Amino acid sequence: QMNTDDTPVGLPLDSPRWQELGHAYGGSTSTTQLIRDLREFTDSGKGEYAELRVRTLNEFGCNLFHEQSRYTATIAAVPHFVSLAAELPSELRLDILYNASWINWLGGNAWIKHDRVNDEIVTGCFVYDEDLIEWYDAAILNAAQLAIRDLSELHIENTDVCRQLDLLKIACGLNGFPHLANLIHWWEERRFECPNCAIKLYARYLDGEYVVWDAKQGCIPKGVARSDQRAVAPYVGATDDLHSTDFTTLLQYTASSTMDLAADWVRSIHGTFTCPTCDHAFRLPEDYGPPTLLKYPTEDV
Repeated sequence: QMNTDDTPVGLPLDSPRWQELGHAYGGSTSTTQLIRDLREFTDSGKGEYAELRVRTLNEFGCNLFHEQSRYTATIAAVPHFVSLAAELPSELRLDILYNASWINWLGGNAWIKHDRVNDEIVTGCFVYDEDLIEWYDAAILNAAQLAIRDLSELHIENTDVCRQLDLLKIACGLNGFPHLANLIHWWEERRFECPNCAIKLYARYLDGEYVVWDAKQGCIPKGVARSDQRAVAPYVGATDDLHSTDFTTLLQYTASSTMDLAADWVRSIHGTFTCPTCDHAFRLPEDYGPPTLLKYPTEDV
């Protein structure tokens, strides 16, 4: 449950301490004003929802989580946004939970400060007051509960596999499984080698199934003949000796009927791949990719 009494969910917006906090482009004024406007929207319905959503996405993407870095205002702002998420429309709630998830697990408790000195970026650890840390930790617990609730309650909106996978990332990232959030992110599309003939392969989840083809043909599915693609045979067992922990956890989070597409995806990425060149059948070991949201190609194909 979200906070229902008079106990602050975070640093009060009228606290002078906000003047000491900042984000990627300066002071925290834009952050506190957006929080006030969102609160007015949830309390009285005043405000243009579409505009507020754009402002929220910009605040996270450009200010509080710019280039996947976190700033002094970030730890103070997250509790306010999470407390609002439960009262906001589902798409904006998903946006907030998604950002809170990545902010939380990409850095853990290592809050990093970035300063420019002589035109070079230097880093150092922030030192926070205990109350900011307590508010933040409580907010992450609340966000985790919201994410688990949404896995089973967003019936109509969960008809798209990308939305279900986003929810799955959020649930994993907020509930102590950041490596699984990373696995989901990196396995939406995949480059690897056939363990038999060493040819470079590309795999992508398309129309309800994972498909593999020769990476030399590019990464655009329409440019690859259907005869040159190989469908992955989904894993059908109840347990998986090769990926026992992650398979069990991901199946647990996709057990609801509203997460059916994500469940099919989970079984596909744990399935049997077939090389389109040598017809060798194989399963891939665990590979979570680097701990980042940015997808950089490992090498040219």
